[in-house]
Amino acid sequence: MIFANKTYSILTAILLIIFSLGMLINLGNIAYWEDEGETVQLGKSILKFGYPKVFDGNSFILIDENYRSDNFARLTSPYLQFYVAATGIWLSGTSANTLLVRLPFALFAVTGVWISCFIFRKLKYPRFTLFLYSLSLSTSVQLYLYWRQARHYALQFPLGLGLLYSYLNLGKRKWNILFLIFGILFYHAYYPGFAGFYLGIVIHALIRKYLNKSYRLKPLIVNTLIL
Repeated sequence: MIFANKTYSILTAILLIIFSLGMLINLGNIAYWEDEGETVQLGKSILKFGYPKVFDGNSFILIDENYRSDNFARLTSPYLQFYVAATGIWLSGTSANTLLVRLPFALFAVTGVWISCFIFRKLKYPRFTLFLYSLSLSTSVQLYLYWRQARHYALQFPLGLGLLYSYLNLGKRKWNILFLIFGILFYHAYYPGFAGFYLGIVIHALIRKYLNKSYRLKPLIVNTLIL
């Protein structure tokens, strides 16, 4: 059993390294597609105006017509992705280099994957389960396609993990604060995803209360009202 556990741990680490390299290699090998292009252009507008503005005085940056008429601020789209893109544009010297703009998003995904393994170890998941998890990650074409984009997809995973783990530790001041921080960031990363994820947390809390009458719902209720 000890030999098996060590073997699974080594294989898991190798697969996670393969996944990480796969996420980062050749990030800039293709041009931006439609939604990425909008994200990048609005990231540029943040560096110029301080917020995602769809009109720069000469051109409109639009996929649809959801914007404020008074200041041309983009509406409906989650904002965090635009600020992350702005970071990559700033790193590339405002040239919108495909590698450097996509890099922060890919790093979000890679960081989330390594953090997820740490959380699973803390929750005492079997090492064989972690091996299967890393195997599915390293062989998932869909994850590579989505998480390597300059879009909100990669942001949701680590923020969701942070929200989930802080929820499991609610009641302590540090975790209450982290719960709020991760919740706010997750909402601004992709609010439909946040809504579904948060609903799952609420359902889980209600089941915990049903199975364990001593479980306190108050910390979750208070933080939910603050959010």
